[in-house]
Amino acid sequence: MREELRIPTARRAEHEALLIRSAILSSYLQISSAVGLNPAALLRRVHLDPAALTNPEILIPAIRATELIELSALTARCRDFGLRLALARGAPDLGPLNLLLREEPDIRSALRSLQSYLHVHSRSLRVVSEEQQGCVILSGSLVEAAAPFAAPHTTEMIICGIFQSLRWLIGASWHPAMVCFTHGPLGEKGTHAAVFGCPVEFNHGFDGLVLTKADLDRPVQSSNPALRRHAEDYVRMLATRSTAGFEEVVTGLIAALLPSGSCSSAKVARHLGMERSTLGRRLADFGSSYSRALQETRMRLANRLCLSGVALEQVGDHLGFASPSTFSRWFSTSFGCSARAWRKRHRGTIGDGRNCESPTVGFDPVRAIASRA
Repeated sequence: MREELRIPTARRAEHEALLIRSAILSSYLQISSAVGLNPAALLRRVHLDPAALTNPEILIPAIRATELIELSALTARCRDFGLRLALARGAPDLGPLNLLLREEPDIRSALRSLQSYLHVHSRSLRVVSEEQQGCVILSGSLVEAAAPFAAPHTTEMIICGIFQSLRWLIGASWHPAMVCFTHGPLGEKGTHAAVFGCPVEFNHGFDGLVLTKADLDRPVQSSNPALRRHAEDYVRMLATRSTAGFEEVVTGLIAALLPSGSCSSAKVARHLGMERSTLGRRLADFGSSYSRALQETRMRLANRLCLSGVALEQVGDHLGFASPSTFSRWFSTSFGCSARAWRKRHRGTIGDGRNCESPTVGFDPVRAIASRA
């Protein structure tokens, strides 16, 4: 009988329903074997079909792919496992979306299309670009249901994949101005600097790349204007068939925009190509509102970040609060105690399965799987 992770049954079912193409694991067999792992055994432990490693079109639960990557890195004690997966895979396979990105005239247009149509490829990933103070923040992450626990190796694989996609569009010699991660360093910092060719900061407010505004004007290699319209028509047709929920898209944008400190309903609406009033009406159709989506997103992120080891001052920054006092008041009102007291209380129950109203409270399922071996 399958031994379930200690995530509440209803929440686990919700997470299992979020699927992703198995192409995300296209380099797993190569890298796991290279670091001395038994891929077949690890697949069994997270209940994944071995066919997922040979057929990139199989749809698998995104949470299981995340568990596999994190468990493998933990088992092999390989601190750059996510980077190795990304480098071995090369530019990510985004399916039909790759056709459109390659035909855009410049990087600004390519990023705009990536944000608009990424849900056609996967509902578990989100990418948001935000221009601010002379630079461009390009953040990327898994949605909450795909990683309801700390997943630093998967995060590094995603960010390295975005980096390689930009190189595929711009040229192999391109480097970002900086790379940032919310988690602490997993190994020697020099490894990351060598991969990205730029400074790398950890324990930062977002996961992603920092580009210059000049990077947005860089032309896309081999762009063909005559083919662009056909590529966009094809992707738009697929987008109309997508089952990605509107609320899910909105909360993903909110989570990505919060660290900038300037997240607003107007800005979210602009990213979605609609008026703020239209955004409000669309959310109302689902019985929600922008303020409710903002509050729920902040609570989910606060829950995760407070257990991640990030300084509480940085948690407030990541959630878009202007000052520590504003964050403290919000936290006390939302959770019924101070952030410091909440962190102390829930860190004291790690692994015992109590206080698990949220799947990230006091429990790391990857370590739980590892402990069963």
